[in-house]
Amino acid sequence: MREAFEDHDVVQCGMCFPGVVMSLTEFLDRRPAASREEMKEALVGNIRRCTGYARIINAALSLRPALEAVE
Repeated sequence: MREAFEDHDVVQCGMCFPGVVMSLTEFLDRRPAASREEMKEALVGNIRRCTGYARIINAALSLRPALEAVE
């Protein structure tokens, strides 16, 4: 997750980042093949003020092949 976030230039100020990482990690453990919309829904409780969610979702989507291989 950390490398994917770095590769997609996701890291911002750090206020919301821990919650986003924890939420997505837990969600992707359960749903490794989740769609973009499902990932957005998984982040509903994490309010991000400094930027949107596009880079976060793109980073998480980039992890899908590796996550699916673990199943």
